[in-house]
Amino acid sequence: MGHYTRNLFKRSKQKPVISQKPYSAGLMPVINSVPVPDKVEDAPSGTAVERLVSVAIKRGDDIHKWFRSHAELRSSLGDKNPYEPTPGDIAGFWTSEGRFLQRHQANRVGHAAGQCQIIGREFLSSDVDKW
Repeated sequence: MGHYTRNLFKRSKQKPVISQKPYSAGLMPVINSVPVPDKVEDAPSGTAVERLVSVAIKRGDDIHKWFRSHAELRSSLGDKNPYEPTPGDIAGFWTSEGRFLQRHQANRVGHAAGQCQIIGREFLSSDVDKW
């Protein structure tokens, strides 16, 4: 369960119950019997929608995350030039549902959550308006 979703239940001290229920487009996550849709406009009021929560980099089998820019993340990993990607790295974003998304996928999720506009170029952390 993603960080954003955990925080929703932290305040109420209610433990989330996650399951899958049939949905018109396949299966959709369900938290405490409330479906969690892919788009904000499909969400019943008061429900959580998957959001971008940090940048992420896949390096080998590891996923590094919890920063707001890829340069800051690379710097924390000890890269000599944090503004240039390390060969073999895959830059992307981490979501509230605990998923790693590549840049183009993250742009669609962020747009559906109202965090950014659709970008016609490589999606950057600076394109996220609302973390």
